[in-house]
Amino acid sequence: TYVLRLTVSDALGNTAFDTVTITWGTTAPVVDVGADLAANSTVSINATVTSGQSIASYAWTQTAGPGTCTIVSPSSEDTDISTCSTDGVYTLQLTATDTLSNAGSDSLTLTVSDLFHHSCPRGESMIYVGFLESFVFMLEVMLQNLRGIHI
Repeated sequence: TYVLRLTVSDALGNTAFDTVTITWGTTAPVVDVGADLAANSTVSINATVTSGQSIASYAWTQTAGPGTCTIVSPSSEDTDISTCSTDGVYTLQLTATDTLSNAGSDSLTLTVSDLFHHSCPRGESMIYVGFLESFVFMLEVMLQNLRGIHI
């Protein structure tokens, strides 16, 4: 921070002054949006932004993807992604700008896969699960079948 003072004098010896404070900051905010995600429904993203200055604005944007995602709170630090128009891999970016116009960004990849039909072993009920949930479910079934337990 710098304080500048300008003093002026006239021929009669009268003086006047004014001061201005200049805050100089070149350090951009540090933005962390977390790890990449895979989902088949609404996703909540809780970002972390640290800065030596106050944050003046947040801006969530979709920078890549085969369709369009709905960013629920595009001007907030945290947001939900409620829908994406088609399956695929999307890139979402948060940019934080401080009161001195320094900006920092971070991105994450969101892989969206539609729900698919999965049949439980031995004809039990049908369950709709996403890709990652299905994989975990299948591992649990295999382990329980190995132990002789049936779900």
